[in-house]
Amino acid sequence: MVNWIKRNAVVAFFVLAYAVAWSFEIPLALAHFGLIRAQIPTWLHYCAALGPLSAALIMTCLTAGAAGLRRLAARVFQWRIDLRYYAFTMLAPAGLFALACVLNRVFTGS
Repeated sequence: MVNWIKRNAVVAFFVLAYAVAWSFEIPLALAHFGLIRAQIPTWLHYCAALGPLSAALIMTCLTAGAAGLRRLAARVFQWRIDLRYYAFTMLAPAGLFALACVLNRVFTGS
């Protein structure tokens, strides 16, 4: 099985990413439409976004082992641009959200 995954890494990645994402989304959709009676919290929907990340980590582990995971982590956390650009990318969404809240309060009063 691992040999097939190594030969078809892109296909395996997409299958795994969709499988992880849909494992969260399908029960939520079934509960929403009343097809199952389980009480599933709606915040679980956000976990589906972890499908590609988890697939990437699993595929890296399967194809390159622990050394591949270490190389991946080293590349992810390597600073390649100025710190102010990272700060902007982290703070801009929060600032836009705050601006949207203020504008909502101003225009709707709630």
